[in-house]
Amino acid sequence: MFEVVGSDIERLSDTDLRSLVVRLATSELRKLGLPLSSVTAGGHQDAADGGLDVRVECPAALPRADFVPRQRTGFQVKKPDMAASAIREEMRPKGALRPAIVELAAQQGAYIIVSAQGSVADKPLRERRQAMRDQLSDLATSDDLHTDFYDRDRLAAWVNEYPGIAAWVRACANRPLDGWSSVDRWGGAQAKGPFLTDASTCLVDESRKPGEALQVLDGVERLRSELRRPGRCVRLIGLSGLGKTRLVQALFEKDVGGDPLDPGLAAYTDYSTETRPSARDMARELIGRGEPAILIVDNCNPETHSELAKLCSESGASISPLTVEYDVREDEPEHTDVFRLQAASSDLLEKWLEQTFDYISQVDRRTIAEFSHGNFRVARALAETLKRGETLGQVKSHDLFERIFRQRNLEDKSLLMAAEDLALAYSVNGEDISSEGELAQLAAIRGIEARQLYEAIAELRRRDVAQARGRWRAILPQAIANGLATNALVRIHPDALDNLMRSASPRLCISIARRLGNLHDSREARAAAARWLVPGGALGDLFNLSGDGLQIVTNLAPLAPADVLNRIGAEVDAHPEITAKDSSHRWEWIRLIRALGYDSEHFAAAAALLVRFIAAEPEGNKSNSAREAFAEMFHLHLSGTQAPPKMRRDLVEALLDSSTPAFQTCGLLALKALLKTSYFSSITSFDFGARSRSWGWEPKLNRDVWDWYVQAIRLCAMAAVRFDEARRILSGNVRGLWRYQACHDALEDVAGALLQKRPWIEGWIALRAALRFDGEQMPPEFRERLEALIDRLKPTDLLHRARAGVLSLGADGWDISDGETDDHEGMRPWEKAALMAQEVGRELAHDPAVREEFMAELMVAGDQQRAFECGMGLAEGATDLNETWALLLSDSRRPTSRAAIRRCSGASSGAATISILRSHSASWRTPCTAAVWCKPCLTCRRAWASTM
Repeated sequence: MFEVVGSDIERLSDTDLRSLVVRLATSELRKLGLPLSSVTAGGHQDAADGGLDVRVECPAALPRADFVPRQRTGFQVKKPDMAASAIREEMRPKGALRPAIVELAAQQGAYIIVSAQGSVADKPLRERRQAMRDQLSDLATSDDLHTDFYDRDRLAAWVNEYPGIAAWVRACANRPLDGWSSVDRWGGAQAKGPFLTDASTCLVDESRKPGEALQVLDGVERLRSELRRPGRCVRLIGLSGLGKTRLVQALFEKDVGGDPLDPGLAAYTDYSTETRPSARDMARELIGRGEPAILIVDNCNPETHSELAKLCSESGASISPLTVEYDVREDEPEHTDVFRLQAASSDLLEKWLEQTFDYISQVDRRTIAEFSHGNFRVARALAETLKRGETLGQVKSHDLFERIFRQRNLEDKSLLMAAEDLALAYSVNGEDISSEGELAQLAAIRGIEARQLYEAIAELRRRDVAQARGRWRAILPQAIANGLATNALVRIHPDALDNLMRSASPRLCISIARRLGNLHDSREARAAAARWLVPGGALGDLFNLSGDGLQIVTNLAPLAPADVLNRIGAEVDAHPEITAKDSSHRWEWIRLIRALGYDSEHFAAAAALLVRFIAAEPEGNKSNSAREAFAEMFHLHLSGTQAPPKMRRDLVEALLDSSTPAFQTCGLLALKALLKTSYFSSITSFDFGARSRSWGWEPKLNRDVWDWYVQAIRLCAMAAVRFDEARRILSGNVRGLWRYQACHDALEDVAGALLQKRPWIEGWIALRAALRFDGEQMPPEFRERLEALIDRLKPTDLLHRARAGVLSLGADGWDISDGETDDHEGMRPWEKAALMAQEVGRELAHDPAVREEFMAELMVAGDQQRAFECGMGLAEGATDLNETWALLLSDSRRPTSRAAIRRCSGASSGAATISILRSHSASWRTPCTAAVWCKPCLTCRRAWASTM
């Protein structure tokens, strides 16, 4: 039936002809147990070069020679017929014997010319063979070289030894058998791309008692081992869409596991389409030929499988049937090894989605994987709905539903309705059939008994569309359950559904809400949520429903985002204690509001609610804080909102323009987030029912990124007029901003504007840090502009040089030393900075007005980098230490300074004063602190104590 004739070979293209010789040589070596890597293919057949089209170089001698006659054999493949003159030109172009032929002779190899159009009888064949020998007349080792000529008929005879290759040739020649094909022409949604695996167990060998669970690669090897045994019959079962066909295809792939099966022995058919000849007739044909073969029948019904198993077992055949079926009944056919394929892991399914649908966001891939429950066919159906803007939640393909739910069973409307009722809940207690149990509550919708739902679950589990975990039962995949639940909502009266929500246990209410939250495309589901959320509805009082109520509303939120936002606002108005720092479920409220702000039309309302939560937090609060969730909404990446950049900037500007301090604080928090350039992360999840989601608005072009930061810099410049914090925010991000050339003009402009008010020391230090850490990698023009800006910002007057060199004004913890170059040979940057601070101290000693102003700042500053060195400079520059000391004591008598000294006497705030004391005491031996004084310095001690 698969028989190939010479005319089929003649119809092959040049590329197909060379591929055919490669396939044949590979199958020949596999049959002999030799490494397949011995076969290599070269350039185009008609290329005028000295190479061979196909070369075989085995590391060991052939145990049996046939169409590959020698350990080293070269094939020259030509589509045209090769007469004697053509042979001479091929072997001796320009009169010289090809080097490849000389090399084969030296290796005692073989040289074969293959002609697709040549069809020669015995005499012409001898003539062509003789013509080949004539070209070797001047070759000393010609007797060591085996030569031969394969015309199309001899090539067809070789092909007919391998049914899989014969099927491929017939398909290439446009003469396929109806429904039959070779391995590489299999269809199927998942039979493309590399075979993906992970460490999960997804194949069960049910021929062993109890069934042995195998990781997929172990299962591949087990299946290969079984199919290599002549007459062995294997059946692979599993729910439709789990990847059974792709797994079978992997059995023949060299990149999957160890030694693959020979694809040349495989004949494949999908029995869901018309097939001629039948699988049974094909099996008889292959058995009659007596050659090894692997007969693969996909979507094979139980009756056909039984016929094949019986046929092979009774005849002692050399063929090995492999049947594949989506009907997962648990009967075990005779003479059959049964393997059950289980659902793939979510991680593996996500990997496949990324490979197959690269346009889908990572958030949507995770959602699809969850709804698909390891089912590739369901995942494909859901992924394709994104192109039409439909929900991710349910499969709308009736054929796929029939294959997964009904399988080959007769239609059962009672079972279908029971499945719809059960699917209303994400999961249900399937063991309790008492009148108070969840089965009874669901059964009351149609006025049936809980026992009937219990029996339905048992049948659904047999079909593998319901699964058990402890006492809990769930319809799976969720995409199928979502479709069933949608149908249930259409036929159930709204009053019956409302009564169920009022009377059901909190756990069941949460479960039902979670299911309905996936059905935002359902008019009935949206209407139910609207009824339940109004005051007086089943969920009318969110606050008093406590944690359960909040979970229910969170589950329903995808149905009505605007309504839920309004209700939360009303709840916060009525119960402001919800926003309190120690409020229970505070984080759940924040997370829900954050998710509701995804769509641009809900962004402002969600952000305003988060502002109310932030306003209720004490300064420095870290527990369940809304600050980070709020700030993330203004990040360039991972924002979790589709609000466009201008909408976000407008909100920041409105917050900064407010007269309410809490709003201003949030505006500065958002402004800082707008300027963030690296290390983006998120503390919240992004999935939202069955709605399509992503990480939020993302820049599509570099221009989008540049515009984002340039506009943020300008907004920061406007804010700096009113808020000193805006100056610090900009300096804290200037290093990352300078990496964008588009920001250079904006940063130079804002630096000029800030300088008009006062020196921008924080920015100067931050830019010096950028020069030190990033300067070497910068393009020369970037570095030149940066150095010019640094020089422009450099503080020149004594007061600001003192602030820059002594106080900690650097951005992100950097200080003045970070702008210095470390040549690893001279003075370290921090040593240079210490000397600069000491020099500032010397100058302060001679400028009483500046010294008084600066020392007042120094005494109350929370952190100083080089106060001690400054004090040393003061002592060194003072013409009279006693006078300088007296002036410092006079400054310290101010109430603010006295409080600062009490707070950290002898530590950081008193460092400059202590350094003077050390210089004042010639015999100083121990550190001067508030508790320990140098003994000779009693006068200083009394003077200091009098200020306390």
